[in-house]
Amino acid sequence: MEREAKSNRQIYEALLQREKELRVSSNSRSNNVRVVDRAEVPKSPMAAAGRRTWLLSLAVGLVLAIGVAFGLDYMNDTIKTPEDVARR
Repeated sequence: MEREAKSNRQIYEALLQREKELRVSSNSRSNNVRVVDRAEVPKSPMAAAGRRTWLLSLAVGLVLAIGVAFGLDYMNDTIKTPEDVARR
């Protein structure tokens, strides 16, 4: 009798554990994704703006490089010539 009760208790606990696992897995499968807009084939191909992008990047890089050079020179307060000593 005791052995049967123990066996039944183990089966019951295993079933409870399996039920918990199934609840967790069913909650994780909830689908919260929906289609906002359907995909469409573009009417015309996208323009390749490679040359324009390259030139714009070159111009921005050049302006930034010159700006950094002037900024560093402006912040540099080392004495380079005898006139610098007279100005200070």
